[in-house]
Amino acid sequence: MRHYVGSIAFDNEYGEWEDQVIRADDLDELAQEMKLFMKRRKNSEVFFACLVDKKGKELDLTDKVKELIYG
Repeated sequence: MRHYVGSIAFDNEYGEWEDQVIRADDLDELAQEMKLFMKRRKNSEVFFACLVDKKGKELDLTDKVKELIYG
């Protein structure tokens, strides 16, 4: 099944780097969920984003998702 995946890098409560993976069925939904998550984390930024097709092949969408999130 085709889906979108993105990762947010951020500083955790101990000041260490951590990341959170977010999955969505729609690109706009992915960007919205990532944006909401980033508001709750210190020094957060988009680490990567991609489309995973039915065969498991990944298409990099990091720049597109950054544009949707940051404007």
